[in-house]
Amino acid sequence: MNNLRILRKQIDNIDNQILDLLKERMKIVKKIGKLKKDQNKEVIDNIREKEILKDLSKKALKMNLNKKLIQRIWQTIFKLAYKAEK
Repeated sequence: MNNLRILRKQIDNIDNQILDLLKERMKIVKKIGKLKKDQNKEVIDNIREKEILKDLSKKALKMNLNKKLIQRIWQTIFKLAYKAEK
C-alpha cells in the first residue's frame, strides 16, 4: 500500500469519528431543545454561543489551527443544532 493510500485511510477513519461525534452531539441537542421547550426558553442562546466560540478560538490558536475556520465550522454546527432543537 502506498503512502497516499495509507494517509487517506487515516483521514477516512477520522471523518467517521467526527460523524459519530456529531451524531451524539445532535442527540443531546434534541434533548436540550425539549427541555427548553418545556421551560419556555428561547432556542438560540447567543451568550453561550459566543462563550463557546471564544473558548474554541483560544484552543485553535494553541493547536495552531485556523481560528476563522474553526469559528465557521462551529457556527454551521450551531445553525443545524438550533434547527434540531425546534
